[in-house]
Amino acid sequence: RLSVTGVQTCALPISRADVVVAKLRTAGLNVEIRERQVSDKTLYRIIVGPARSPEALEIMFSTVIELGFKDAIVLG
Repeated sequence: RLSVTGVQTCALPISRADVVVAKLRTAGLNVEIRERQVSDKTLYRIIVGPARSPEALEIMFSTVIELGFKDAIVLG
């Protein structure tokens, strides 16, 4: 079985999340929004993936960084 990994680009209020999702999808990436409560705020984590191989993850991560998401992190 292959492990599924992805890249978190950022966590934002929903008003800004939609713009980010559109930018990532335009670049050909699969994108998902996950809701998360932080203190009294609801933030939306923008996740790209899944990547089903280390090579695919590397390409996906590089693309996310090139699109300007310098604080992106790999999820395992």
